[in-house]
Amino acid sequence: MDGGSNSVPWFARVELIDLLSWGCLAALVAIVAYRAYQEYYLPKKREQALAEAKARFDEMADQAVSAEDVSRRQDRDLAGGE
Repeated sequence: MDGGSNSVPWFARVELIDLLSWGCLAALVAIVAYRAYQEYYLPKKREQALAEAKARFDEMADQAVSAEDVSRRQDRDLAGGE
């Protein structure tokens, strides 16, 4: 600070601190964005996929039940017709 040959200029330390603080800020923004993605976007996406899978399953179950009803009616008709 007294201007000696071994002293470090003040602006070198400030630039390093600024660089580190901006890096920390960028890391904080990235972490918060990733957590928001995990906490809000992914659950909604998974819920939609689950609802679609449930709708397909219900549709397949309804088709199976209706096909079973048709086969029972055919069996009754055949048994009654003989």
